Amino acid sequence: MRKMLPAALAALLAGSGAALAEMAEFPWAEADFLVVYPDSSPEIFTQLDADGDGLLSEAEVLAGVELGVIEPKDG
Repeated sequence: MRKMLPAALAALLAGSGAALAEMAEFPWAEADFLVVYPDSSPEIFTQLDADGDGLLSEAEVLAGVELGVIEPKDG
């Protein structure tokens, strides 16, 4: 079941990359990803979606940060 992020979103945007794992609720749909990473693109979402299920898991987002595909969210 997919969880929504609104409650965690404000904290996430003010938090660090490490806080990403603690505050965000996963998985993220493309729309969720683009709210958190508004300068990103659907193509980046697809690149991060390693298992091709149309959702980003916590591990997929953190892998994107580690690989430099997306920036950590620093406060």
